[in-house]
Amino acid sequence: MTDLLNVLLLEDSRTDARLIQSCLKTSQLRCELTWVETLADATALPDQDFDVALLDLNVPDSQGLDTVRQFRKFHPDLPIVILSGDANDETALKALREGAQDFIPKNEFNRSALERAIRFAIERQERELLGKVVQEHLMESAAARTVQERFMQRELPAIPGFELAGKCRPAEAVGGDFFDYIPWPGNRLGIVIGDVSGHGMPAALLMASTHTVIRTLKDYLPDPYALLEAANKQICEDTRSERFVELFVSVLDPETRQVTYVGAGHGGVLIRKDGEAINLPGTGLPAGVSIDLMMDEPGSFQMEPGDLLAIYTDGLYETRGDDNVILGQKAINSLIVKNRNAPLNELIETLMNAAFGFCGPEAPDDDITIALVRCVR
Repeated sequence: MTDLLNVLLLEDSRTDARLIQSCLKTSQLRCELTWVETLADATALPDQDFDVALLDLNVPDSQGLDTVRQFRKFHPDLPIVILSGDANDETALKALREGAQDFIPKNEFNRSALERAIRFAIERQERELLGKVVQEHLMESAAARTVQERFMQRELPAIPGFELAGKCRPAEAVGGDFFDYIPWPGNRLGIVIGDVSGHGMPAALLMASTHTVIRTLKDYLPDPYALLEAANKQICEDTRSERFVELFVSVLDPETRQVTYVGAGHGGVLIRKDGEAINLPGTGLPAGVSIDLMMDEPGSFQMEPGDLLAIYTDGLYETRGDDNVILGQKAINSLIVKNRNAPLNELIETLMNAAFGFCGPEAPDDDITIALVRCVR
């Protein structure tokens, strides 16, 4: 989320408005703030001019939850964060049911809480819109793919001493794979890849939900094992064991070059500078299989200059040729070793081309996702 965000603020307190403006200016977000004091002024503004709205529930011309209801009539798709002097949990839940994405009591207000709430509101609204359209059959497959690509194709963060690259190729218009490079608490970087069982619309919906859960929980549960435990419970509740999600969650500390990882049914490979390939096996069952996360403790390793971390979903190596034989992980890892010094985007294309070339004229029948991290100094 690096682009300029247009923020609409509905707040009748000049003191609170100045505090919010100050927090936004000193946050990591780039924001342009439009401040109004009445609901009438807020609802008169064009919906498409804003990315998120910050609403005080009690303003001169509206009180309580009716503020959310009336605002939502005029801005049905705009993410909403409630800023309220009422710290009651019941009020917060009711505001969420009325269409808000997050709620910050003013007595708990601070810069980090505001920044987190804005990020979460925008991401959650994007996924809610995707799920709503899928469920109501109101979009064509091409449009669904555009929505999915919107939140998949974030600008990669700049990490001193490291190079990053990644690509996701769905087998259908939308898919169940995802990868993400996530700013992590403690000035670290989260490297996450996921593969939902199946593909197409049902897998895409669970992918979006899982992606949201991980991005939201990492602020509260920065330990990758604890995060996967919580994510697993949410996935089990959502799917009732009808689907599962293979997940690899790794956290890189750029200062020490230390990587901690857990793999729920999913692994990776570390390619050392000299070409040695070290498998990083999955440490447990996929998420969604059991409410009790059955997984070993996190693994760890240190990256040295020239080392390459490669994480890819099974669609890459389970591609089948004319003789019904799969390409295999050994062939993929050998290809990575051979091309380990190539530019990362070129290496990704080499791997993709290998999968497509192996299966002949037929395209691979599963989603393919690749995430790469190279230590350069």
